[in-house]
Amino acid sequence: MKGGGARVYGTIFKQIRLDHHLTQREVAAGLVSGAALSRFERGQADLPLGLLSQLLRRMGVTLPEYIAMTDQSASAQTQFAAQLDQRYRARDAPALAALCQRALHDYHVTHEARDLVRAAFAASHYFDLTGQVLLKPGDVAALVDKLAAATHWYLPALQTVANVATILPPTRALAIAKLIVADLPAIHALGRGSFEGAVDALLSVHRALIIRELPLAAVSENLLQALSLPPTMLTLRLRRRFLSLLFSYVQGDAQAVARLEQLLELLRRTDNAAVADELAIAFTHIHRRPGPKVT
Repeated sequence: MKGGGARVYGTIFKQIRLDHHLTQREVAAGLVSGAALSRFERGQADLPLGLLSQLLRRMGVTLPEYIAMTDQSASAQTQFAAQLDQRYRARDAPALAALCQRALHDYHVTHEARDLVRAAFAASHYFDLTGQVLLKPGDVAALVDKLAAATHWYLPALQTVANVATILPPTRALAIAKLIVADLPAIHALGRGSFEGAVDALLSVHRALIIRELPLAAVSENLLQALSLPPTMLTLRLRRRFLSLLFSYVQGDAQAVARLEQLLELLRRTDNAAVADELAIAFTHIHRRPGPKVT
């Protein structure tokens, strides 16, 4: 149960525990420390199958039943992400809208956060293609509340921010970016993957602010420039450079256009075509909005 799968296993375990109205202490008593169980539920650690089976029995669930639940959840998430990616690459905005509405309907029935996050993912992809926000203010507010409630920024929450930044209210997006920056020492201690997730989230917020609220983008630009990124994080460094140039371009630097095009070409040559497409769409948003353009 390693990597992304570990997060699914921990999330499903926690949901079972909450459904049975049990605390971590009650489930863990005499078998494992509360800290170890907490790390497992957050997807940061694994548990031996024998121990996991004992913990599940305390909640009236067998190991085969639990495995079936996690497999179903992981499969559903993977299928939804694949559908989003396929529709997005095909520039199929109506299909993205349909995926969003389906997930939103599920959320209004189940009130499960994962359904709201799915709807937001689809809505964010739709916004990229059309410039229109599909979610109603109440649903966006619920999403913001979910993100703002994070006491520490673990990878799943960071990935959510990265995927929905474009549809968050700009002031709230910037506030979340500041919370992530404040938590960076703890995030860094979790490992390289978590730190990269934090940078990805911050870059996504900056991209959204350049598109939607340029005065606030000046703040996120400063946050990003203060980050020290090692040479090994080349793609993240290139994304940061592109967004800094885009920020300069919107402020009136006409010479930034040539450098932006060079960076897009470099990304495509280094097997980062998907990143290049994402950044090219951000550039398209700048030209689509009303107001004078740099020539």
